[in-house]
Amino acid sequence: MKLPFFGTRPRRAQEPSAAVYLRDAQIVLHSQSKTDVGVWIACAPFLTLASDSSDQELGEAVLAALAGSKENVPHPNQSKRSKIVTPLLKAAKVKSWNTFARDTSSVSLRQRENTTFFTPMENQGTKSGFVDMQGSALSILDGSAQEVGAALREALDLAGR
Repeated sequence: MKLPFFGTRPRRAQEPSAAVYLRDAQIVLHSQSKTDVGVWIACAPFLTLASDSSDQELGEAVLAALAGSKENVPHPNQSKRSKIVTPLLKAAKVKSWNTFARDTSSVSLRQRENTTFFTPMENQGTKSGFVDMQGSALSILDGSAQEVGAALREALDLAGR
């Protein structure tokens, strides 16, 4: 099973990252932080909103998740790696990654300077995980929370197709 919480991604220094998942009528967001060995992992805050939340509420959650992204966090030892996914599963009220990933759409978020990027992810199942949908990224320059929320909703629509 491939979890989307470990891996290296080409990112510039101080480029916050987060992930968003739409499952059933629920949106779950979390920050991603870069460990001291260069691997990105899921981290707090883990936020949950109803899918019918306002664009303003979605945008505020996106900005909070991006604000929680850090660099140089301690790399988890082998025994703690599987526990990284636990807060996400609790937020989604499921017990396993396989259950969570089924019928879930995802968007990868990142921020560079004043631009927020939204990359829809294709759900390739529990073994392959979520993979960037090439050529479908959206971006907003100096967006308000409401504009960021609207862009997230559009990216989730693209990811769900």
